[in-house]
Amino acid sequence: MQTKVPKSIILQGVGWGKGTEAQDIKPGDKLMWNYGYISEVLSVEQISKQFLNFTLKSEKGEVNKRRMKLNRLVARCEA
Repeated sequence: MQTKVPKSIILQGVGWGKGTEAQDIKPGDKLMWNYGYISEVLSVEQISKQFLNFTLKSEKGEVNKRRMKLNRLVARCEA
């Protein structure tokens, strides 16, 4: 069994990874999701005191919005 370390998350089909709080994500960063799907952050907009709206572009070229709490952990690609 693997031990959980602070600010780490587990992605289905990928395993444990370093987590980054949503408030630290900037446009141009690449995020990894379950099963290794990767999306690029196009823009970040603060919509309230506790929530951010992200515009993300998938590897297939689809553009979507995703709302996240400031302290939500996401996997940022370090490459």
